Amino acid sequence: MREGMNRVQKTTVRVLLWVLTLGMCVLIFGFSAQDGDTSMETSGMIAEPIARVISTATGRTTPSGYEAVLMDVQAVVRKTAHFFEYALLGLLIFLLHVSYDRKYRVIPSWILAIVYAAGDEVHQWIGGSRTGMWQDVLLDACGAIAGILLCREVMMKLANRQSVERVVQ
Repeated sequence: MREGMNRVQKTTVRVLLWVLTLGMCVLIFGFSAQDGDTSMETSGMIAEPIARVISTATGRTTPSGYEAVLMDVQAVVRKTAHFFEYALLGLLIFLLHVSYDRKYRVIPSWILAIVYAAGDEVHQWIGGSRTGMWQDVLLDACGAIAGILLCREVMMKLANRQSVERVVQ
């Protein structure tokens, strides 16, 4: 964390990061708790307009043609949501490690996100109406490491820019 921050500012940042991280965990848990039909409706809000455009553009306007396009689009929307949910979770966990000035940040952050992803899939599996898939854990792990590495890269660039500005002044 920045050297210029006082104890109250550091505590405030940590509390905010904890709230955001736990909020993201609750959001992911909530999506996992949805039954299959509700989950399809949720992703359908995004997938249906896209499917209409694609089916019209490709001439697949029959009910069965549209339905096939919709199913493909919905699969992409759902997997993309998995990726980005865990990219954000990984990023938040990484920032928590940074806020505590941990020496090792990337791997522990990634491991925590993967453990949560595995627990999420077990939750879906135990819930009964949806299937927990190990492939989703892999996708979530990729999302988490993408979020972590993106955050790390931005922080490194900002730190380098600040050190250059100090030298120039």
